[in-house]
This record gives sequence, structure tokens and C-alpha cells, in this order.
Amino acid sequence: MDHDRTIPDWITVTHDNRSDLSWCLRGPTERLKTGINTYRTAVRDGHGTILASDGPEPRPHMLIMGGKALKAWRADGSVRDLIVRLASKGVNCTRIDLTRDTTGDWTPYRLEEVIEADRYVSPWHRFHFHHGKGNHGLTVECGSRSSTAMLRCYDKKAEMEAAGETCLFDRLSRWELELKGKLARKAFRRIARLDERTDPETGEVIWPLRVLHSAWLEPRLRITDKPVDRDGKNQSHTKTLPEWDAFLAGAADDILAPDMDERSPAAQAYEMARWAARSLAPTAALFHELGGDDLLAVFLDCGRGRSSAKHGLILEHRATTLDAIRSGFDAA
Repeated sequence: MDHDRTIPDWITVTHDNRSDLSWCLRGPTERLKTGINTYRTAVRDGHGTILASDGPEPRPHMLIMGGKALKAWRADGSVRDLIVRLASKGVNCTRIDLTRDTTGDWTPYRLEEVIEADRYVSPWHRFHFHHGKGNHGLTVECGSRSSTAMLRCYDKKAEMEAAGETCLFDRLSRWELELKGKLARKAFRRIARLDERTDPETGEVIWPLRVLHSAWLEPRLRITDKPVDRDGKNQSHTKTLPEWDAFLAGAADDILAPDMDERSPAAQAYEMARWAARSLAPTAALFHELGGDDLLAVFLDCGRGRSSAKHGLILEHRATTLDAIRSGFDAA
């Protein structure tokens, strides 16, 4: 099973109007004993979203949504809608993390190998390698905390297992781009303008963030096919490793692992049914009118054996997904 998904995993924005940020708090909140940085007061909801106030002008309010808060938001709604609404309020983004989780061949261990072999070209001068407890879970840090762009590539599978979580894959690597300052502001606006698309085979609504992740990573890290001559003047002429070009290529994200989608199987089935009723049903009805049950059976046979992991998830939870599919048909 393959998995490749890019999502926002951290958002920090500031604003002059508290109410334009406070709607992101959900449920009861608690007041923190101390503020956050230069913001003297702060509250936090049960999902981990923090709203700080009494900060410096002209934007004395700050909203922080880390990975935990955004995961909870994805379970109930759309992070894209969240970002679009915040952008429409004119917020100032000071930090945004865009993370790509992949089961592919590019891992932190392979990244460490090529860096130590001097097979890279990058404006980053600082590279740091460290492991988690028990010498497991390598993290490669490129750049510094003061950089406007920093990359952390780490063993996500090891992190999950250390936290007692089950990972479905033999390996899972996270490529986390942390953007700050002017670059974060530009990135936030660009992400807010990125339209969703519908997968023609599954009806899955996809927010193709991978193209932006690749666009921001490509000029900051290039893996070469041989060691770079640091003393020469032809570093830029060193050929890029084709596998690295392939890793950065692709303008779409594919979610093939069902358990990595925080929505319930019934919710996924409902949305898929609505899409199928609107997009596929008219064609199926035409085929039936033209050739009756025989032609429709041929059409259905074309789809057999081509099920995705998400299809398998829906079949596995038939007790709840069947009713959800009927509801989706009714709502179409």
C-alpha cells in the first residue's frame, strides 16, 4: 500500500481583531498561566488551539494551531476552508508548516547518506542529524530556526510507534517545511488560492498541496548524481539525480491509505456516493437505456479488480457505509 499526502501541520497568524480569530476556538477554553512570547494573555481550547492577546500593535492578537489542533479540525471539517476564511479576514501569517508524508524511497536515512556524501546543492549551510530514544527515528534538519525556510525530514513511523500508535506501513517519512516571516505570508496567500480538484476515479476531493511543497523545496535542496566540487565554480552545473526530480514531480496528492483519512468510513462513503450519483449515474443510465442489463453489466465489469484502499475500507465497514451511501444518493 502506498501513501503520499501533503497537509498544513502548523499555522500561526496575527490580527488586529480578536473576533476574526476567536471563531477557531471550539468548546470550553482554559486560561494559560502565562502568555505566549510578547502576548501577555492566552486561552486554549480542548483541541490545542491557542488564542493569545494583549500583544504588540498593530496586531495584538495571535492564533496558533499546531498539528494536534489541525488534525482535530480535519476530523470535523476542511482545513482549506479554515485557511480561506482566515485569509479573507486579512490575517498576517507568521508561520506555516507544510508537511509531506510518504512511503516512497526518499527517507531521512537516504537524505543523510547523500548529504554526508556531499551530493547536494543548497543555500542551507547547517545540517544536523539526530536520533530518538534507543537510537531509533532519525531526524535530518536542514537550515536553522532563524531561517525563513527550514526542512525537517524524519522517520514518522518511528515517532508514531514511540507514541504507542500503529503505523500501517513498512516505512513512513515526513518532509516538513517550516516557513516564517515574509515567506510564510506569501505561502499562506498562495495556499488559500489553491483550488481543490476531484479524483476522476474515486470522487475524492483533493487539495493538491504537493505542487507547492515541491516548488518551495526544489530551490532550497537539490540532490546530485555525484559529489559536488565545493572548491570549483561549477556547482550549479552538477546534474540532479533523476530520482530526486521524480520525487519533486507531480502536481497532485493521492490519499490511498484509508486510516490516514480522519473522517469516518461512513462520512467517506456518503461523499463518494454523492459524487457518483452526480457524475457516474447519468452515464450508467445511458448505457442501460442503450443496451439494457447486458451492457450495464459490461460497464460494471470494467471496474472490477480496480478497487482502491478507500473502496476496501468502505466494503469492510458495510454495516454503516451502506446506509451512508443510500443517504448520499438521496442528497445528490
